[in-house]
Amino acid sequence: MYVGEIVSGQLHGQGTYTFPDGRKYVGEWKYGKLHGQGEFTWSNGDKYEGEWKDGKIWKGITYDKNGNIKYKYVYGKEIEQ
Repeated sequence: MYVGEIVSGQLHGQGTYTFPDGRKYVGEWKYGKLHGQGEFTWSNGDKYEGEWKDGKIWKGITYDKNGNIKYKYVYGKEIEQ
């Protein structure tokens, strides 16, 4: 389910998408792809906060359900802790 802005029939601008399996993305979209600042939460409670580029994790941090850092990303690549 999507709630947010749509341009030319595509998700574009600010919006929230809730997937049937419980995952949820809140943030920016660009012509149907996650793009810009956003927060993605998996159904197990893990969460990514940061920047997306063309539908891919770009620059941010993934946390486990308890708030502990799992991964850091810079320019789409996982970096060492």
